[in-house]
Amino acid sequence: MNRKVYPGLSDTADTVDHIPHLVEGITSLQSVRFYVLSNVSSGERVVDLPQVRPIVDEALDLRRKYRVPFWEAVLLLARREGGETLRLVLDSAARHQPMSEHAKHIDVPGVDLTVKNIRRLLAERSTDEILALSSRVRLKSQSEYVHIPMLDFRIRPSAENEKLAVDVLTRMSASGILFNSGNSYHFYGDDPLTEKRLLEFLGKAALFAPFVDQRWIAHQMIEGACALRISKGKKFTHGPRYVRTVSAISEAGTNAT
Repeated sequence: MNRKVYPGLSDTADTVDHIPHLVEGITSLQSVRFYVLSNVSSGERVVDLPQVRPIVDEALDLRRKYRVPFWEAVLLLARREGGETLRLVLDSAARHQPMSEHAKHIDVPGVDLTVKNIRRLLAERSTDEILALSSRVRLKSQSEYVHIPMLDFRIRPSAENEKLAVDVLTRMSASGILFNSGNSYHFYGDDPLTEKRLLEFLGKAALFAPFVDQRWIAHQMIEGACALRISKGKKFTHGPRYVRTVSAISEAGTNAT
């Protein structure tokens, strides 16, 4: 497995500072893809009908107070209501809209993948848009891809939860960089993956729910690729910030002592 050193990353660095390092060791790199997404929360995507809105509000309140996963709360509350409410929520929960249908993409050639160019892409976004990085990296053969390992946690940033995130990654033998997303943690791995290995990586991560975002994992597996926000989004004043480098070997040794 590749063990990288990331010069110049500090607690003021963000995901953009790290992106060029993610792909620098990939031979035959052709391009990296970014997605432009609508800046809409998951709660706002649920069917907005009179019989559904009350349980959406209740689910959002449970998430805010107790960190209950939003969709788990909505589904359980809908089951309590039953009937048409349950049917509407099940229909909504089952939806997976492919990236190609709801987001425009920007392919950046590997030779142009600089911090300056990525920040220019960010500056061009409106307040209603989010810029996300795709895990799928195109190689020069045009028909071949590798994937940047990505993971979305769902634990609030704290010293205790930082250690928890590292403990999870260590048990997955994952090395890379951990970022504070503003609401939780994002992880980017060192070792590019084939599509098959990406699915294995996501499957292993799902075993650690609810510490990782299981619904995010489900959508990435259906899509066959991952994506994580690199812009500040709707609720935050800045994009995800650097927390620490994670090395599965060194962390495992530390935990064993």
